[in-house]
Amino acid sequence: MPPSPSAVISGITTAVSLAESISKMTTLIPSAPKDLKDKHRWVTVTVFNQTQYSLVYQASYFDSGRFWTAPTNVEPFKEMTFSGCNKNDSILTGVSGAAIFQLQMPKKGGGYETLDIGAGFTNPQSGAFKSSGIFTSSGKAAYEATTDNTSNNTSSNYSGKDTDDKETTINFLVVSSPGQEASLTVTEQIVSGGQLS
Repeated sequence: MPPSPSAVISGITTAVSLAESISKMTTLIPSAPKDLKDKHRWVTVTVFNQTQYSLVYQASYFDSGRFWTAPTNVEPFKEMTFSGCNKNDSILTGVSGAAIFQLQMPKKGGGYETLDIGAGFTNPQSGAFKSSGIFTSSGKAAYEATTDNTSNNTSSNYSGKDTDDKETTINFLVVSSPGQEASLTVTEQIVSGGQLS
């Protein structure tokens, strides 16, 4: 959903602070636990939140399978891994679905400007590992957007003032990398302003 024209984001971090915080993050995807690897079909998705804002877990969608470890909120400049697998007692089925997160940006005067992000994933009975990272509140849409290639999408721009009280415009890049151990990276980008003088 595009930002509302009256939304003014408050307290945007400066470019230097943003770069420093992102550089301190890990880029490692943890190994799946043995119990999960024993399942017929399984997948993990590590969400890297390279933003100053919380990614709040909203909802999920399954075409097949279930969560092994359910998604949770992802704090700023942190990561979280969730996982899925085929359902117990299912016959020749895989795991395919999506999780929806909401990026919550504080607005001047209170409340939040929000941006919904869908993380789709598949490890089907037959076919390729696929994933997606798109701007949507629909789990089904995120699942249907999965691809076996790395994909990236850029959000609309958001304007506000940074912590130095300078006019700043930001947006968000979402990169999805498919695989049995997939990843979704959400990166805050400074489009204009936000520079230290």
